[in-house]
Amino acid sequence: MASEGSFEIVEVTSSEAASGLGVDDLPDDIVITGPSTIDLRAERFSTDGRTYTITVYIRTEFDQAKVDHSTVLVPLDRRRGPQSH
Repeated sequence: MASEGSFEIVEVTSSEAASGLGVDDLPDDIVITGPSTIDLRAERFSTDGRTYTITVYIRTEFDQAKVDHSTVLVPLDRRRGPQSH
């Protein structure tokens, strides 16, 4: 767990399945790369976009422990015009 006065990302979940939704889906949409870093791929399949929930374990300087959550919303599409492939 995190040392005194620090925090650690302990879990990241997605509102959509992390992999296996379709032919073009890529694995490892969510990777915790260190105590305070993550890699998230903005792959999404629903018309609502995707929401990631990040769970963080926090240990205060007074040695109190707390678990908190943060969310990241990835909208479905932000393109402004036709895209060439």
